[in-house]
Amino acid sequence: CKRMIPWWTKVVGQTWGWLVVYRSNPYLGLENHERQHVVQGMMLGPLFLVIYPIASLTALIQGKNGYRDNWFEKNADDHRKIGPTFKDLSP
Repeated sequence: CKRMIPWWTKVVGQTWGWLVVYRSNPYLGLENHERQHVVQGMMLGPLFLVIYPIASLTALIQGKNGYRDNWFEKNADDHRKIGPTFKDLSP
């Protein structure tokens, strides 16, 4: 899947449902980050596709970065070292 993400983008990994694609060989932290997005998608189902952009928009309205300050990205970053978990997303 090396060429599924264009070389000219800043994107190094993406999650499409259960499929995780990388631009090059992933390191463990990136794998954990993307796997946490899989967990988020499993927990929220199709709502994830609606709520994720809302989280980005909320960050932008607050004058923050729409990607780095998106709650889902921050949550996934928290799992770079410990790996994916359902704990943070369960009610």
